[in-house]
Order: sequence, then structure tokens, then C-alpha cells
Amino acid sequence: MKNEISSFRLHPESPWSLTVSCNGKRRKLTLVPPSPVTVTDEKCEALPVFDPQARFNAPYALKQLTTGERWMEEGLLPGSVVVRGEDGTVFTRGEDYECEEIWGSVGRLESGRITEGMSLRISYQYFRSRIDGIVMDAGGKILVIQGKEHDIMPHPPVIPRGMKHLANIYYSRRYDRLTEEMIYPVLRKRFLPTTFAGRADEVLPRTMAKLRSGEKLKILAWGDSVTSAEYLPENQRWQTLFAEALCRKFSHSRIEMKSHGWGGRTVKAYLDEPEGSPHHFVTEILNSDADLIVSEFVNDASQPPEMFIPAYETVLKAFRERGKEWLILTPHWILPSWMENTTVSKVRWQSDDNRRFVHFLREFALKNGLGLADGSGKYAQWAEMGIPYMACMTNGINHPDVRGMKVFVNALMEVFPDK
Repeated sequence: MKNEISSFRLHPESPWSLTVSCNGKRRKLTLVPPSPVTVTDEKCEALPVFDPQARFNAPYALKQLTTGERWMEEGLLPGSVVVRGEDGTVFTRGEDYECEEIWGSVGRLESGRITEGMSLRISYQYFRSRIDGIVMDAGGKILVIQGKEHDIMPHPPVIPRGMKHLANIYYSRRYDRLTEEMIYPVLRKRFLPTTFAGRADEVLPRTMAKLRSGEKLKILAWGDSVTSAEYLPENQRWQTLFAEALCRKFSHSRIEMKSHGWGGRTVKAYLDEPEGSPHHFVTEILNSDADLIVSEFVNDASQPPEMFIPAYETVLKAFRERGKEWLILTPHWILPSWMENTTVSKVRWQSDDNRRFVHFLREFALKNGLGLADGSGKYAQWAEMGIPYMACMTNGINHPDVRGMKVFVNALMEVFPDK
């Protein structure tokens, strides 16, 4: 594979070798993947019964594979788990306990020797994530700059001034060799504009009038857990960063930003809530005093069209009757196995989002003259900047960190013209 100036060739006979060519220079590199981390005698106060269907919702996860919210996918070294009693008894997998090795959960088998409430010691090995940079120095030498390891959210290494950044290598789970999905060539330094760039005067005229006049503008951020974003400090959430960016762009200090996020829910869930509920659509969203409502619902991407299409049509009708301006934010990318028609090996090379919901939102906005910030489109471009988006998920699944939130802000600000 190659970009405009660089090419990268794997060597099947040498699992961690990579030949990099750039500007007439060529070098075969030997990469050093993260070594497994050994955990010895991790204390387990009591082991629940094993549930083979639970995946990341299992009642017990190995502690070093547990992030703040969820677990590390494919971080566990298969076959490395050893379960012992406090007296040194070594228990047998398949007879006394079982493991789910993708998400790192363990549970006892009711027919085995591990009894309810028994204190145990568990040993195992796991892999941390890392991003390495491939660069060319001023003299034309191609080098590897190793990044720092992190459980699930590594950052690329800092590239010294004067070096050309060619690619990143993303170690995100257990690997036995270098694969193409791990190589992220750096094809561009910044995002390209999407179809909806600069359309705010056309689709959000009242919002633009207030931004230009300095009149107070009230915005409501409406969404799911990525909008409530309780897992991040308030100053790292997309709506806070968006309000700050608007103030800078329009020299405007009278923006009031409020948020209403409901984790794990969809637009239809709001519509279905009864009066008196803290998430009742009419009371909390439609009757708000917001001039502009910005919606973010990644959870709608998991719904069938017969669920989300009527819901969005209902919301549009209600907003228009009340004179509300609506800016739709398309969702970020999430765990590849949760993305429609997507696999881990394919997601790196996708130039667009395959989810029906995202394509519906784009068509819905164009058809109805609505504002749309194409966050999904920006995520598609992010890989071409050398950034693996899954390295920016705080829970290893679908909660973007501040880097992912800034991608949203880039998409939102693009809707607003420069002048």
C-alpha cells in the first residue's frame, strides 16, 4: 500500500518487518511490538457463575483489562489465565472455571470445585496498546519513534521538528505479526470540507443573525451518553468546546449552552416517554427556550430504519411548528463489530460510513433544508491523518475522549461561514 510519497511492504516470512520507501529512499524496519504484561495472583473475593453470552457485560472481569467503563477487547493473551485457591490449589479450566478471552471475563462452573464466595488468586498476561510513528529525518533516514503504552487510549509520539511523518503503527490488541490494518499512512494534515460546509446562513438564518448581532444565543445540546458525557470533565465535552469555538469565531460572548443527554437512548425513546418524565420530549426539548437545538444520537445508528425514520420526521414537524432551528450532528465511529457492514480489517480502509442511519441523516438534512454537521465524515478522514479512531474511545467501544470530541467540533464549526 502507498500514499503520494510513501509505500509500505510487509514481509510474510518476517512477522514484524516492514519495508518503507519514500522519495527514493528505502529501508527495512524491524518493529518491536508491546510485550505482554504479567499479572500475578490478582485477588478475587468471589467468582460469579460463568455466563458465556455476557461478553463485556459479564459480572467479573480481570481487573487489569477493565477500563473506567468497559474492558479491553482482545487484550488477554489466550491460555494465560491460571486460577488458584488461597491454599495454592490450581483449578482446571473447563471443569472448575471458564474464560471469555475476547473481553477477559472469568466465571466459575457450578459443577466445579470453586464454591460461591471462595477467595481466589488469578494470574494472566495481557497486552497494552501503543502507537509508533514512522518518520524520515532531514538526512533521508527512515526511523521508528516508539510511543507510550496505554491500556486502550494511546497517543501518537511527538514528531520532532524537521522530520517528515510518514505513518503510524497502531498496536491495539494481541497480534502475532504486523498486518495492513495496523498501518496508518499520514496522507494529510487537516480535514477536508464536507458537502455541508458553510451552509449556516441558508439553513440556520436566525442563529446566524444572533451570532452576528451579538444578541444572546441559546443552544440546547440534545443526545445520548456522548452528550451527557459524564465520563469526561465538562470542559472536554463537545458542546462546551463548540460554544467556545463559536464565541471565538464570531467574537460573541453571549452564548448560553445547555445540555440534555440520556445515556443508551434514542430519539424515539424521548418521544415515547410520558409527561412528567425527566426525558419527556415536549417538556424538556420542544418547550425549551433554545434558539438552536443540536442533536447527537449514536444509539440511533443501531436501530432499524422503521424506528428512526418516523421519529426524525416527528421531531422535524414539531420543531418547525415551534420555529426551532435544528442542527444534526452525524455520529462518530464506534467499535467496528457494532458498525453496520463493517469488520475490524475493513474499517481502517473505509472512505465513508456504511451505516444506513448516517446516509439517512445526510439525505434527510438535504431534503428538508436542515443544518447538518458531518461528524461521521470527519471520522472517515481521521484515519488518513494517521489517527486510529478506536485509540480515542475511553471505554474501548463508543465513548470518544477529548480528541474525538474535537472532531465533532470541527464538523460543527464547518457549517458556519468564516464571515
